[in-house]
Amino acid sequence: MVELKRSYRCVDSVKQFYSGGPLVVSSDGSFLACACADGMKIIDLKHGSVRATIVGDSEPVTSLALSPSVNIIFSSSHTD
Repeated sequence: MVELKRSYRCVDSVKQFYSGGPLVVSSDGSFLACACADGMKIIDLKHGSVRATIVGDSEPVTSLALSPSVNIIFSSSHTD
């Protein structure tokens, strides 16, 4: 007979917000940065939580990069 699990614990999770576009993962795998329309979100990969939301300039982010020390995020867009 199969025993089914009867108790569960709540786990924080990130709701879907990413629908494609540029993203970059830190060299140590602790976080990722992804474009979300005209801004960015920094996601803690260990805990699955949003560390920060960076507001953009009303144009979609087209590329992302991290500095070698991973303390600077570079982004670009097609701003007129």
